[in-house]
Amino acid sequence: MEKAASAEGKTLSEVIQETAERYLNHRGIDRLLYLWRYNTDGTLCPPGDTSPVPPPYLLLPPDGKFPALIEWNGRQYEHLRMGIFIARDATDWDVADLFDRLSPEWDGHTNLKFNRAVYRALAVKAVRHRGAAPVAKVLDFVSGTGLGFSVFRKLFPRANLCAFDLSPKMASRSKRKGYCMKSLSNNRLRIPDHDIDLVAGAFVLGLLRADFWIHELSRILAPGGVASFNLFNPPAGWEARFSKLFSGAGIPLCHDALSTFSGGGKEGKMHLLIARKQ
Repeated sequence: MEKAASAEGKTLSEVIQETAERYLNHRGIDRLLYLWRYNTDGTLCPPGDTSPVPPPYLLLPPDGKFPALIEWNGRQYEHLRMGIFIARDATDWDVADLFDRLSPEWDGHTNLKFNRAVYRALAVKAVRHRGAAPVAKVLDFVSGTGLGFSVFRKLFPRANLCAFDLSPKMASRSKRKGYCMKSLSNNRLRIPDHDIDLVAGAFVLGLLRADFWIHELSRILAPGGVASFNLFNPPAGWEARFSKLFSGAGIPLCHDALSTFSGGGKEGKMHLLIARKQ
């Protein structure tokens, strides 16, 4: 069970639940932000149903993982992260709206050392596939609260570190960490063609709803540039889908392996993917 650690005494599960209710009440739609919980016997408890588990606790099923896909009231929902299921017709802007609302609480409920270890592993592995060419510009793609800045500054002391996040509040927090923030205009990142040497996307690949993001990363990567991602609990058929997507965008995957990440007393296995611009 999660511990209440925020200034208001709320857990992240409680914040997510309140956020979902506010969002749905405001927009009057049912396509986003369902917080599912698990009963003590491991069965799913849909939102709105009575659960024997008192809120704000969020329980995992016996195997410790949420299902990648669930169906409820005739609709399919994909697991986004930490018990949030999102309808398949939700957009990247819907996801950004969620993280906009969660941004004030986010770091207080995150294993910062573990996440920094993930950022470091993504950068180190990407450099190995880039070769001896110097890294002059780094993009933290969907940077969240800017946790990766200190990691990249140590690894690339002379590089220009920039970042992008579709959530305005997350982008604001990243900027305070030291990043030069980039924005989006007409579905196009405000970054010149062939400008970035290394892109790192930590905990983001499973959140993206539209494929055009990968094409944008290909556009801004310099020849020989690399993009690295970690992927946890991927849905069935993800290998074929991502292989086709990245190849079609001109940055074919050159590395895909199940890797062990450790830090902050936590250890986890996730896929690490590296794409390289031809």
